[in-house]
Amino acid sequence: MRKKDAETIRSMLLQRRRLLFNEVAHTEADLSALDAAAEIELEEAAQDEQMRRLLARLDRRAKTEVEEIDGALARLASGRYGTCVTCAEPITPARLQALPATPLCIACATVAERPESLEATVELGEPASAPPRADLPAEYALLSDRELRDTVREQLVADDRLDLDELRIVCRHGVVYLDGEVPSQAEHQILLHTITDVMGLAAVVDRIRVGETQRVREPSSAGESPSAQRSRWEDLPVTEDVVEATDADFDAPSKPPSDGE
Repeated sequence: MRKKDAETIRSMLLQRRRLLFNEVAHTEADLSALDAAAEIELEEAAQDEQMRRLLARLDRRAKTEVEEIDGALARLASGRYGTCVTCAEPITPARLQALPATPLCIACATVAERPESLEATVELGEPASAPPRADLPAEYALLSDRELRDTVREQLVADDRLDLDELRIVCRHGVVYLDGEVPSQAEHQILLHTITDVMGLAAVVDRIRVGETQRVREPSSAGESPSAQRSRWEDLPVTEDVVEATDADFDAPSKPPSDGE
């Protein structure tokens, strides 16, 4: 790899690394430490206390990506970047452009994740033997199933209008399977628009459920039975007695009222 290309890749990796840590960095001091650590040996950076604190704040997905980035930076420094760590064959430039931190060629990545992908597809109700296939846009054609899934999720996470806590995404042979629940129909439409129109992924199996908001109980109708009306009123919270206020002056009695009053 040419020196200029290696520097471009290195800059991309460091920028992505900083963005991941930026999500959990609480102070500018944390970010300054991050920048300083990027300029020293990875082994020394791992010993830095501030770096350990930042790593602890990352979720599992982000930690995995940081580890992949650090591995790619180490391979760049040693001259082994661009070679598959499993089969030792060159990784295509197009795949490296799409996934700069990947340690695997597309063939090895597909083999490595095949059991996970098969299991996930079966759980979603698709036959494992011959699931549907779909062609992918050029920019995603060299991604494995898991890598495509991560790319889809990353695209959705970038939209702060979406709540993805109950959403599950599985990709298999270019088909995107969606399962779970979203809070509203509007979010459902935004999600599908992002996947199909923005990303250009036309093959989507949509099994998303839209959460229903709790309905407000309507007043009783004229035909409501007395028992139903009584039950409805008994459900209301108990309140203190309410006295109607008037504009007239209040004259305090001069003596307590008698028993007959």
